[in-house]
Amino acid sequence: MLRVSQVNAALGIEILLKSFLALPDSNHEKVNDTYKVQGKRIRDAWTALKEAGNVPDDQERADYHDLLTLYHAIPAEVRKAAGLAVHEEWLERYRYTFTKSRYSYETGARRGHDSTLTDIGGELVDSVVQYAKRAGSTDPWITAYPDA
Repeated sequence: MLRVSQVNAALGIEILLKSFLALPDSNHEKVNDTYKVQGKRIRDAWTALKEAGNVPDDQERADYHDLLTLYHAIPAEVRKAAGLAVHEEWLERYRYTFTKSRYSYETGARRGHDSTLTDIGGELVDSVVQYAKRAGSTDPWITAYPDA
């Protein structure tokens, strides 16, 4: 079950990071609002990582599930203010968890699993909610979230 928990945590962290990269698309501030992820920011972050030698040579395009690429697509000042920066090392280490651990029968699938991403996920939710509160969010879920 640890593998499933780790994959779910990776997906949760992915969604949380993408929330910083999403812009309202339609029905803004309504129950059925939709958002569009800023793909160019993700591709630009991936390109910078590739040029720095931090992407496998055989990877030819941005991986929209790559936690490190998503992290770097978020402006540095936002990463710091939202408490994301302290987790960069872990996001790099577990960057491909969602794509490499979903199906254990695939070639190259991770074999070992631990609770690191589950722990980080909880910390990230807390720090992002506190960031949203400081920014003045009036979202009911944010305002109802308990203070640390």
